[in-house]
Amino acid sequence: MGNGGTFVKTSWIGALLAAFYLAGCPFSSPSTGNKTDPAYSPNTVATVKSLTRVKIIDSNTVTTRPGSVYDTATYFESLLDLPRPAFNYEFLDAGLGAAEPIYPMYQKGHQASYAQLIPAYFNENNRHIDHFSTVDTLEGCRVDGIYMLRSLTEYPDTAFKKERDEGYTMFVLRLDYYTRLRPDAQCGRHRTNDPDAGFDPMVFLEKYHNAMYFSDFPRKQLERFEAKTGTIYHVSQTLSPNWPKFDLGQLSRNSLWYYPEGHSFDYGISKPRPQHGMSDFNLPRHMVIEATSETHAAFPLAALLKGDEFQKVLNFLSGRPTADFDAEKEPGHDTFRLTDVTQANVYTSGLYIENIKDVVSDVSDPGHFKLVAMSIKPYEQQDDLAWKGLHVVPQIHFVYQLMDPRQPDRPFEQLYLHLKWDVVDRLADQDAQRRQHLAFLSRVDELTRARETQAPNHQKLLHSFIADFTSARPIEQIAFSTSLSGIWAFGALTRDQNQARELLPLRIVRDGIDVGYYSSVYDNDILRAEAEKATGTRKKELQQRLDDLTVGFYRDPKRQNVEAISFNRVTCAQCHQTSGRDGVHFAFNDGLNEGIKNPAYVTEFFFHDADEQLKTGMTYWAEAAD
Repeated sequence: MGNGGTFVKTSWIGALLAAFYLAGCPFSSPSTGNKTDPAYSPNTVATVKSLTRVKIIDSNTVTTRPGSVYDTATYFESLLDLPRPAFNYEFLDAGLGAAEPIYPMYQKGHQASYAQLIPAYFNENNRHIDHFSTVDTLEGCRVDGIYMLRSLTEYPDTAFKKERDEGYTMFVLRLDYYTRLRPDAQCGRHRTNDPDAGFDPMVFLEKYHNAMYFSDFPRKQLERFEAKTGTIYHVSQTLSPNWPKFDLGQLSRNSLWYYPEGHSFDYGISKPRPQHGMSDFNLPRHMVIEATSETHAAFPLAALLKGDEFQKVLNFLSGRPTADFDAEKEPGHDTFRLTDVTQANVYTSGLYIENIKDVVSDVSDPGHFKLVAMSIKPYEQQDDLAWKGLHVVPQIHFVYQLMDPRQPDRPFEQLYLHLKWDVVDRLADQDAQRRQHLAFLSRVDELTRARETQAPNHQKLLHSFIADFTSARPIEQIAFSTSLSGIWAFGALTRDQNQARELLPLRIVRDGIDVGYYSSVYDNDILRAEAEKATGTRKKELQQRLDDLTVGFYRDPKRQNVEAISFNRVTCAQCHQTSGRDGVHFAFNDGLNEGIKNPAYVTEFFFHDADEQLKTGMTYWAEAAD
């Protein structure tokens, strides 16, 4: 929803210019030339690049759910046009990582009138501006939409009081109507409609563009749209930024999938990396073992987590990570509590949406979780109180996803548990660790060989592998990722930050910046504040961290920079919301993209990280022998 922020200040400038030039201003067509040449709008009067904080109030969409809070980055061009002002718009980042676009990334459209823009120029409290656009996508989908921007001063003082206190200054209503232009069109994670000659969505939107609430629309017609409302404020805005102009050619390349041309399970990251003493384990995809019905039956969550360990997770999710925890002192004021989840919040599964009725009952039963996959981390980098810097500690990780208690084969996308075991004694002497490490790699190679050849004893080897390595040592870490309250929140219990090696809540500190026990989008606010007051070398280092987390465009390859976006360098929220897929790296396949048949959806970032670990394995043992 964050594009509304970019519309505002640009509109103020454009409005004044329009007032002078409406009579007799010459217009020319975009430049022509080779098909690959970029084409620009000749009548651009102002440009702005914005970072906008968005809080979703109401929504019937599966990605931007009620309670969601995220930062959007956008680029906007204000165009002098007749009879109404126009705009070009590029969505740079949704704050949801490599998730499917929440609407078309490139848009061209018009605003309601110059009469709306001119008052906004003279008074910031007169921000009542409507933006219309129609876009066709590569998949054969047409998106007719309106973005309705309102100043909060237009509403009663009692409305949105909490949001006003949080600094929000504007209210937006966004409606998008998705039409399948082809019967086989897949329109990403969006509700779609068949063509209907009896209903013109743009005529409908023009008729009701003065609305202030959803209740101002006829309910029956409104239900045909993807619709959401929210509050916004600008984190930053740059007028006339040093930024590439909007290329009109991008309009024909709009896609509602993050990967428009599809992708293989491992995203083509498939170069063999020969490993020391191993004959079969050498590809990134070998590091993912998707769960099967047999694995689900053999390893329910209760088989891996002890009762008191699961209870610690529930305490964390209930806003009580420690007995003396004070939510008022949490740096980001982002404590997650199950009691904050209301019936306004939703479960989603693909395009399915269900209001949450009894969240405590749903998440308190370990039987409501199912194993998505196990990942093998042969050269995982770990920090620990026992040493300085990072050491290699091989591990195995498991991801469990909350399932619908009423329909157990339906995965919900709002809660994930991440279980991690060391496969060596990290506190043992170096020789003992090496022996254990080599024994682990031998078992991995045996398992990989059985998987790749579909050996009859594959499942038996897998079950033995999991049972042996999860029983040899206590669990090292349990983490959670949740958006039950709308906003993504993360937390972890770990043994590596206390001398007693107890499973305790992890206080998240990066470069001396303490974000507390809970990690969320508010981590970025803390980082920006620290960078602002820092000086000298530290300021440069923190600014580099911010730059690493800031993508230049939606499908920016820097999302896959595993050195910059590392859990040891950035917080959980910063990693997931830069490189994850709507908050996570592993999840059950939602089935929406017919080109992806695997049971689990794994992000590209994981495979880049897996490849880096395999590269480490190519030289690790020779270096260890020196």
